[in-house]
Amino acid sequence: MDVPWRKCLERRSPPDGRETKLRGLERICEGGCQPFADGGVVISTLTRIYPWGRYALSERVEVWGAAGYGVSTPTLEPGGQDAIRTSRGPLMAAAGLRGVVIEDGTEDFTLEAKSDSMTVETSTNAVRGIEDAEAGVTQFLLCLQGTPLILFDDRSLLTPSIATGLRCDGAGIDGGPA
Repeated sequence: MDVPWRKCLERRSPPDGRETKLRGLERICEGGCQPFADGGVVISTLTRIYPWGRYALSERVEVWGAAGYGVSTPTLEPGGQDAIRTSRGPLMAAAGLRGVVIEDGTEDFTLEAKSDSMTVETSTNAVRGIEDAEAGVTQFLLCLQGTPLILFDDRSLLTPSIATGLRCDGAGIDGGPA
């Protein structure tokens, strides 16, 4: 799908030498058209709104969270038949924690631990010949990320990290990075 536009509004806490709060609202609109069997097409638009916030509990630990809702209008246009329109409404919530585990004081080496979880639920209305449906997925992630950053000649950067995660949905549980 193409992403024609994305709008993000941020509000930072007053500058006091340490940024403790960051909050915002993100609005994302996207749409696309995909070929379907027998010469038909699937056309869909999706608009999502996600308010989010981040708060520094200390100089070494911060928490963040986001929640949002979307509205979508998928349309199936089968070749030679009337169009089938439905609506769906994805709902999302996420939260996370990041903390510095090891810091050598010279900024030559830092090890951070990150943990977050996300859940997404969506449903569609019943339409001619198709029942209504609901689906959901929940993800958990634990990550260790270390520095130093490795800077290459072409100005690209590499940050060493290792991650493990768990995803749970109606099909079962998968392990590995999310």
